[in-house]
Amino acid sequence: MKYKGIVSAVAVTAFTIISVHANSAITYIDGSDGTGVVVLTEDCPLVVEHEDLTFHIDDLPSEYYSSASFFENYNANVTAEYTVYNPTDLNIHAVLAFPFGTLPHYFPDDARQSVNSGKYDVKVNGETISSEVRATYKDNWSDFSLEHDIPLLQDGYMEDAFYDPELPVTEYVWLMETGETNPSCTASAVFHTDEKTRILIEPEESTIYNREEGTYEVGIRAEDRKKVTLYVFGEDTGEPEWSFSKEGDDQAETDAAMTLQSGNEYTLLDFVCRDYDESSGVSVTDWYNAYVTMLKESSGSSYILNEPYRSLENFLMRWYVYELELGPGERLINTVTAPMYPKIDTGYNPPVYTYTYLLSPASTWKEFSSLDIRVETSYEILRSNQGHFEKDGSVYAQSFDHLPEKELEFELCTVTNPKRTNNYGTYILLLLAGGILIPLVLFILLVWLIIRVIRRRKHT
Repeated sequence: MKYKGIVSAVAVTAFTIISVHANSAITYIDGSDGTGVVVLTEDCPLVVEHEDLTFHIDDLPSEYYSSASFFENYNANVTAEYTVYNPTDLNIHAVLAFPFGTLPHYFPDDARQSVNSGKYDVKVNGETISSEVRATYKDNWSDFSLEHDIPLLQDGYMEDAFYDPELPVTEYVWLMETGETNPSCTASAVFHTDEKTRILIEPEESTIYNREEGTYEVGIRAEDRKKVTLYVFGEDTGEPEWSFSKEGDDQAETDAAMTLQSGNEYTLLDFVCRDYDESSGVSVTDWYNAYVTMLKESSGSSYILNEPYRSLENFLMRWYVYELELGPGERLINTVTAPMYPKIDTGYNPPVYTYTYLLSPASTWKEFSSLDIRVETSYEILRSNQGHFEKDGSVYAQSFDHLPEKELEFELCTVTNPKRTNNYGTYILLLLAGGILIPLVLFILLVWLIIRVIRRRKHT
């Protein structure tokens, strides 16, 4: 008898979110979260007897890399070593998925083709095993979720009530001509859609208004020689009629025009593969499924928001998928190593680097016994949300006889006391001034008006 369990070793996730402070300089750059092993089937009997979690941080990343040759020297990774035990009398086949995330902001463009090689390794009892590169869609605004992200890993084309590889897609490309005498025009068109049609419009700055059920108006700021592209998914409703209006006067005449340049027809599969690059290491199936997921997550009830398909590469979370076999009573060591890309807070001088490793997914194992954490680095740990690390030379260590409730997060810096460079004090003073001075001024004005009224009555 063979037990088919599914297990996931979830490890490194990288998201790029940039927050800009008042000095207009980028002061915060998101990196990657690391995640522990997760059991996806409720009845999988595998037990983690112990986990050794080791961070090897020899380098801190730069805020910017001009080329892959410079990035190749960056060296920081995490190794999770699990002692896995099968307490049953069954043969267990475990399929594991290990996401190493979307790429951080500071990842150089010319290194994307080699993202799947070099700094990743999966071993069983010290021997490297084979793994497959997979990819799914991941936006930059939501946290990793087992319930949401794991089901996106599908072996075939994603099934959907609307989107299908053979779904027709019609492309319209117009050239906008306004002339120099119409600098403040708006181009607009009305579209009629239903459950059989979806639309996507470029450029991104276009706006879509819901006029009534099934009818939408698209508005675009007019610019001379601007190209406007419309994609109609499903049944084509025909070429819309464009109109122009000057700002503040819908009745004003203008000689602006929209000229149709081309019209093309595709299947959805051909359409999404126009920018597909086989050397990226992503399969056609995964590329298609990621694109469809992007469309579904950016869709309204009967239209698609402005989500340019060309940005898909920036929203791909890559995974390594591999398999384990455990016989009755068998015990093995599964080791996973992946690069670590921290968040960078340049609001400090010198910058502060935040590393996150998600511990909670390991609660899905049947049992999880103990955990040892080591951070091997020459840099200073400023803070850890798991309490105090014992330091011995260049090694910080902690031990737990249980799985901690909180995710592991710690900060590194080249010094023990970095200085905050943001003007938060100024912001606080302004807020206080707004909360104290404004009411005070209003009160003084009120008193002054009352005094004037009283004086006038006395004179009368």
